[in-house]
Amino acid sequence: MSAARPGSPNYQRELAQARARKERYRGACEECDAPTTGCFGHSKAPSLCHTCSNAAKGVAKRGSGTTTSALLGFLDDGERRWIEIRDHLGITNGHTANILNRLLRYGLIVRVGHGRYRRNPA
Repeated sequence: MSAARPGSPNYQRELAQARARKERYRGACEECDAPTTGCFGHSKAPSLCHTCSNAAKGVAKRGSGTTTSALLGFLDDGERRWIEIRDHLGITNGHTANILNRLLRYGLIVRVGHGRYRRNPA
């Protein structure tokens, strides 16, 4: 049996059948109930939708970068001042505040006082 040519009625029918099959294979996201993709086949729908899957991967990667790992390791020893952090990381172009603010937002560090930080024990 040969493949149908694009534009022919058989080809259009095959496309419609493939779309219907993938629609039947879809699942529901465990987080937000959005439809998941059906492209992996029968009973193989992912448990998370594309958006929730990417969010979960991002959370798992938090604190795993080179600079972030170095900073978190430096804060393992206890409370540090901003200037000590900057000097330890060797950052002179003003990105220290960005890194610290991002880690504060993620809950990986705690601001103890003005310009003093420590690792979040939780």
